[in-house]
Amino acid sequence: MKTKLNVFCVLILFSILVEVFGYFFKAYTFFSDHSLCETKADSKDADIYSSSVGVYLMPDGRNPKSVTMTNSVTGKTVRVFPGSFVDVDESVFKPNTAFEVVSGLSGLTILVLIITVFYKFIRFVWRVNKGEVFDHKSVRLLRQCGWLLLASYLLFIAVSTWDAFLIADQFRPVGYRITTQSLVNMIDLASCFFILAMAEVLSIGIELREDQKLTI
Repeated sequence: MKTKLNVFCVLILFSILVEVFGYFFKAYTFFSDHSLCETKADSKDADIYSSSVGVYLMPDGRNPKSVTMTNSVTGKTVRVFPGSFVDVDESVFKPNTAFEVVSGLSGLTILVLIITVFYKFIRFVWRVNKGEVFDHKSVRLLRQCGWLLLASYLLFIAVSTWDAFLIADQFRPVGYRITTQSLVNMIDLASCFFILAMAEVLSIGIELREDQKLTI
């Protein structure tokens, strides 16, 4: 039973790692790397991309405007309506000092929160492996994991939304609107509440066991 628990815990930790540090994994860039082998990138575009700013765009339903892309398979030009994360030449957005400071501190805070979650979750798994399941300290560790993970997620959404508003003041592409809808992932949010719910289940189990001992 403990072996299964440890396997699932490792999978949870790995899933969080992939989610948070996904851009370090080559699997995420397989298709882009493959396409680069088919077509040579313009050196100017490569320079702009290296210092670009990322934004989420959605086509404006009232005034949509397509852009052209080249299909490397057929070599033909196609018209598309980007509706996701895109990188924009940073020359269109000139961040002030306050923006850079807040963004940097927020990113550092999120990283610290995630590392703390890892530390506390590993401590929780260690205590469970020692047989200390229905224990107030174990419940407290699991509850802290849930709240810290939720805090990091909400902070990420808040900072990203603020970034989008600042960028929208200086960058308004015709036929598109900047959105933060893609940032809200209900699965991630549900995972935070699931951890908190499991902590409450363990807490109720402890109370029932203590009541049973008093009754006996």
